Amino acid sequence: MATKFLGTIDSASGHLTMAVYEIGTSRTIVGGIYGPSEYNDKTSAKFMREVSRTIKELQHTYRTRNVILAGDFNAVWRNEDANNFLTRKRQTMKTFQQLLEKHNLVDLGYLKGWT
Repeated sequence: MATKFLGTIDSASGHLTMAVYEIGTSRTIVGGIYGPSEYNDKTSAKFMREVSRTIKELQHTYRTRNVILAGDFNAVWRNEDANNFLTRKRQTMKTFQQLLEKHNLVDLGYLKGWT
């Protein structure tokens, strides 16, 4: 089974690196994410939209629906996951929810605190 790296896209807003890998005849978009950690809700929401646009572009270019993302989005998809500053980023939470829904992604959760 051969793996082939097909390309990458990097972002200046937050940190976003995505690549497309081909294993046999199956292509998968793999992304590493570190969302903006600042308090600016507009900047963070814009970053979520950029992630979504990048996924859409790669899906179209490489004809795949398979997506795996990992990292720290610095966003929550529900209020009970939030700490004080994240709950103030309502627009970010909404665009994060839209990102998950649009691309059929599942939030596997996180560990509270540093390990």
